[in-house]
Amino acid sequence: MRQIVVAMLAVLILPGIAPAGAGDAAFGSFSAQAWRNAPNQDPQNWSREPLLDGFPKLEQMRQRDRATIIARLGTPGTSYELYLPGAGRNARIDLYRLSAKNDRVLGVNYDANDRLELDAVEAGSCGCRLCSEAPPDARAIVAMDVLARTVLTGSDVPATVTKGRVESLLGHGGRPYATTSTAGGQAWADYSEIWRIAGAGERFFIASGQLPVRDRETRQDADLPITSYAIATVGPDCSSR
Repeated sequence: MRQIVVAMLAVLILPGIAPAGAGDAAFGSFSAQAWRNAPNQDPQNWSREPLLDGFPKLEQMRQRDRATIIARLGTPGTSYELYLPGAGRNARIDLYRLSAKNDRVLGVNYDANDRLELDAVEAGSCGCRLCSEAPPDARAIVAMDVLARTVLTGSDVPATVTKGRVESLLGHGGRPYATTSTAGGQAWADYSEIWRIAGAGERFFIASGQLPVRDRETRQDADLPITSYAIATVGPDCSSR
C-alpha cells in the first residue's frame, strides 16, 4: 500500500448537496445504503467487497466533488490531507474499510480542490500506523490554530524546511519515527515526526522526509529536510485504540 503522510478531519456535507438516496447516473446500480449499513449487518463478519462490483468506473467518477462522494459512501475511516511545505494543500486521500478483517481498503484520492482523481482497492488496514506512535500527552500535542499560522500557511514557509525549523515553528518536537526502504536499487532513510492535534477526536500532524541512507548518516537530526506534511483524521472504525 502506498505510503501516506497525512490528512484533515471533518466531513462537511454542504447545504444543497443531494441526499444520499438521490439519483446520480454515475452510481448506477451501486447501493449506497447497503454500503453504509454493511458494518451493522454482522459486526464480526461484515464485508463491502461484494458491493464493489457495482461501484462506478473511474471515468464516470473523475472530477466528482468530495461532498458528493461522501453523501453516498459516508465518512471515511481515515482521511489524510496532504501539503507541500511552502505550497499549501495539494491533495487528500480518504480510506474506507472494506470488511471486519480490516485487511483491505478503498482509497479515494482527491486533488487540491477536493475533486476525485483516482480510486483503488488496496491491501492494508484503514488505520494510521504512524498516528499510533504519537503519545497522548502534552509531550507531542499542537493546536490546530498554531499549525494554520505557521507550517500550513503556504506563503510564509520556505519551500524547503528542516526538522529543526518545524520544531521551532511549533514550539516543541513531536514523536520521531524512522525506517528504511529500498527503491531503484538504493537504500532510503524515511523519517517522520508526529504531533497529536489538540481537541476532540483523533487528529494528527505529520512532517516527513526521505534521504538516501548514505546522506542521512551525514546529517544531524535538526538538519533533515522535510518535504511533506499531512493532517490525519482517524475515525472510530479505524482507530488503533
